[in-house]
Amino acid sequence: MSLAPKRRKPSLWPRLLALLGLSLVASRSSVPPILVRKVERLFDIGLSRSQVAKAIATCPQILGFSVEKKLVPTIEVLANIGLSRPQVAKVTRARLMNALVSLDQILGFSLESKTASLVTADAPLDNKALEVMVNVALDGKALRDEANCLEPDYSSHDQIISSTLATVRHIAHLYFGNGSAKATVKMIGSRNYGIDIKGSDIDFVLSVGRICFSAKAWRNFAEELNKSLEGCPVINGNKAISIHLNDGPVLQFVPRYGPFEFDKVLCPNLIATFCPECRNRMVVEKRLKKLFESYPGARNVMRVLKQFFLPLLVKRLPEQPWSSILTLIVAREACCSGYNATDDVDGVELYLQVLQELSSCGASPSTSSTQLVQNWANNEGKNVEQEVRECLRILRTAARQIQDGVEERNYAR
Repeated sequence: MSLAPKRRKPSLWPRLLALLGLSLVASRSSVPPILVRKVERLFDIGLSRSQVAKAIATCPQILGFSVEKKLVPTIEVLANIGLSRPQVAKVTRARLMNALVSLDQILGFSLESKTASLVTADAPLDNKALEVMVNVALDGKALRDEANCLEPDYSSHDQIISSTLATVRHIAHLYFGNGSAKATVKMIGSRNYGIDIKGSDIDFVLSVGRICFSAKAWRNFAEELNKSLEGCPVINGNKAISIHLNDGPVLQFVPRYGPFEFDKVLCPNLIATFCPECRNRMVVEKRLKKLFESYPGARNVMRVLKQFFLPLLVKRLPEQPWSSILTLIVAREACCSGYNATDDVDGVELYLQVLQELSSCGASPSTSSTQLVQNWANNEGKNVEQEVRECLRILRTAARQIQDGVEERNYAR
């Protein structure tokens, strides 16, 4: 039985009051009664608190619509044509978000040909993935068990990993340090934080004192490794040297001081909001390692999101570091939400928070995690801007799929 605390639905009223320009500490009685009735009517037709809040935040004009004269008759027609209550709520939410609430706006087309497309909108997650993602949102033990199943077991490869690292250090010591400067290899990335999944690379940073490697020297080093590591292909990529172990993981090495700026951090504007002191990559690495080690639930969340979200992104847009972007979003949500290992044992609360953040992309404040990622991308060039925008759109749609599944499962109970 999960030890995670029972999830609490956040109150709608602070957001509603803020939207109306009222004090965040005002009482419910401060909201005009007519608005209270309209919001409560939205609850009555099957929308959740988060759905109502999202609809109001996106389209404040909703509060000026005539619920009884326009929305209710529309809901009744949708129900009469055979849609279930969760499906009606889903269609209604989609139209509310676009301020299309009158009967002629929703039903201004052939019901036979269009109703199904409303209910089965763009769905990046297949049924199997969606079922898992919904299950882990409802059960802390399911989240923990799924994450544990995704954790790779390298015990049978410990010896070859150790010998390969020794070879890398030895050749770097001779090739770059002329036999005098000491070569060191430090693990970084997902394996270092404990959020890697099966199939993940194991990343390392290589340094030989403070010697700066030229691009040519780095290529020659890769060739030397290829000669020494027979049977393990060595590939020199854009930045990293990859060593493919036989029937084992891929080891990737980047130079601490080399032809590219190692210390340049990804999304610095986002990182600065929860870790102002993180000025270089190694400091960020230490902060992330500390976070995920102290908060096992966050590790669970990251493994599940990587397993099911990364394929959606890499398949369409393989050029960007989506794993790192997801990691930073989860880390920021964990730090800013205040969740920790005591309050959120398995990570369900953080999981729901991240889904909410992703699902509100495009309608969220300028200080939200997703908007900060987009702001970073906007400064990285047109291609990066477009790729990240498309990535966030995919994540938003997938997150809403999961939220809809959770709502339907809760209603069925």
